[in-house]
Amino acid sequence: MIEILSIILSILLLLAAVQDLRERRISNHLVALIALVALLRATVGGNAMQPEHWLALLALFAASLVLFAFGAFGGGDAKLIPALALALPLSSWPLFLLVMAVSGGLLALAMLVRARFGAHPPSARTASLPYGVAIAIGGWAALWHPSSALAALATPSPWAG
Repeated sequence: MIEILSIILSILLLLAAVQDLRERRISNHLVALIALVALLRATVGGNAMQPEHWLALLALFAASLVLFAFGAFGGGDAKLIPALALALPLSSWPLFLLVMAVSGGLLALAMLVRARFGAHPPSARTASLPYGVAIAIGGWAALWHPSSALAALATPSPWAG
């Protein structure tokens, strides 16, 4: 069941990345669907009932809101990060955040090179960084890294009979 939910999350992350690339926004409906599937994955994996997971998730959401308030990234990004993190065991968060940060840096570098050497100057819309792509890459790395999958499977679910 974890694998099926991980596949669904991966597809939803792809949709979020594509939407962010095309429109420079991530719809609330898509983020809500990701959060729902993430909650199901967390529940099946046993993460949803751990108080430390909820406290860390609250701290991550607060940090995302602060970064949004300072204009570091958009509202969709601020909601997508904790929605996706809900699906991951705490042991996978460092990988998720590191891969997301490195991917975001590489994406920013690519956009700078394109703006500098590209044939067309960037418009106001295309000059913004579609950070949903970096979030998706970090999410894929954390969802499919062997230690993440094993951690999710090894944690007994409170719903298991």
